[in-house]
Amino acid sequence: VMVIPRPNCIKLNANTVVNMVDSVASCGEVLRDHASGFVLAFARKIGISPMMFARLRTIQFGVQLSCDKGFSVVEVESDSQEAIKLILRV
Repeated sequence: VMVIPRPNCIKLNANTVVNMVDSVASCGEVLRDHASGFVLAFARKIGISPMMFARLRTIQFGVQLSCDKGFSVVEVESDSQEAIKLILRV
């Protein structure tokens, strides 16, 4: 269940998949506005990568894209709480 972001904020939903056979990672992300309206979605191949690195790259891609599109306040929702915790420790 998606939590609606605050006004004047964009919500980034980030998901990562790593194929356990060949370690190739891909990501998919959706950006929604404060009214939960669709803004943008994309999918991207990350390449051969360990799971945590792929999850961090997924978030990085989404935040960078949000900034490139002019959004200055981004709320991140990820399939990995571990990745979020690592980012918040920096």
